[in-house]
Formats: sequence, C-alpha cells, structure tokens
Amino acid sequence: AKEMLPHGEWTAFLENQTEFNGRKAERLIQIFNGYADPQGSLFGASVKSTTLSNLSISNALSLLALPEEERESFAEEVDAEHISNRELERLIKEKKELEERLTNSETEREKTVEELLKEKADRKAEVEKLTDELVQNSFEKQEQLRASLEQEISNAKAEAELAKKVAADAKTNAEDKFKNKEAKLKA
Repeated sequence: AKEMLPHGEWTAFLENQTEFNGRKAERLIQIFNGYADPQGSLFGASVKSTTLSNLSISNALSLLALPEEERESFAEEVDAEHISNRELERLIKEKKELEERLTNSETEREKTVEELLKEKADRKAEVEKLTDELVQNSFEKQEQLRASLEQEISNAKAEAELAKKVAADAKTNAEDKFKNKEAKLKA
C-alpha cells in the first residue's frame, strides 16, 4: 500500500485507514520483508516457516538480526515463541559473541600457523646461507657447523610441532566452549 500512495501521504493513510501508527507499520513491513515467502501463494503472502509464524512482533524483529538461514533453527533451539524479548535479545547477543570468539580464535590459530611458516622459511634461508659458508670452509669447520645446524633444525621442528599442538589445543578449547555454551542455550 505504501508504494501505491503518492509521496507524503503514507502517514495520513495510516491514521485514517488503519489502527497502526507509522512506527508499528514500519515494524510490520520489516517483519513481512524478513519472513514472507517471496513467491507468495494464490491467497497472498505466506510465511516461509511455521516456526517463525507464531512469534511476537518484538521477537520476530529481534530474530532479523540473525542471517536468514539461521533464524528458524535458532528460534526452535531457544523456544523463541515462549520466551521474553529481553531473553531472546540476550541469547542472540551471546550467540554472536560466541561466534566472534570462535572466529577470533580461528584467526589467531591461522596467524600462529603463518608465523610458524614464516619462521620456518626464515630458518630454512638461514640454513641455506650457513650451508654455503660450510662449503667454503675446511672439513673440520664444516663438521662443527653441520652439527650446530642439525641441532637448530631439530629445535625448530620441535618448536613448530609444539606450536601446532598449541594452536590445535586452542581451536579445540574454543570449539568445546562454543559447544558448551550452545548446550547451555539448549538447556
């Protein structure tokens, strides 16, 4: 209806023809745009999901903060139909915070892996440089340097393995925390 009216007449139309004020009408339009099936039906607009059709206006608006593909499953998980809007807002906030922490943890793990790979490349370059120097020195000095390099390589591998384990543990911990929070949310 809003699109069919001349510019500036929407508020007057609402006041004269409906029981809605402008704010409520805008909220209902947001809900329609977020939940209505774009294909509609023979009888007009239809809702994409029966789970979402029983929500209060406030809860329906709050769930619009989630990606469309997550709304229905999240609403079912937290029983959005039967909880207050304040509780739903809190759960949505917690979900987003957990997702952000998981993303940050994954980013940190990737950063650690990148740093280790760079360090490994730097050490490899260092080893190649030292190897070139060994070729130019006497056999005795070559033997001494070779032993030193092997120890450094061994230490670097041990450090890299340890760092990989720490990164894997951090990822596992983050996933466990997320699963625990998710289980608490379900409970």
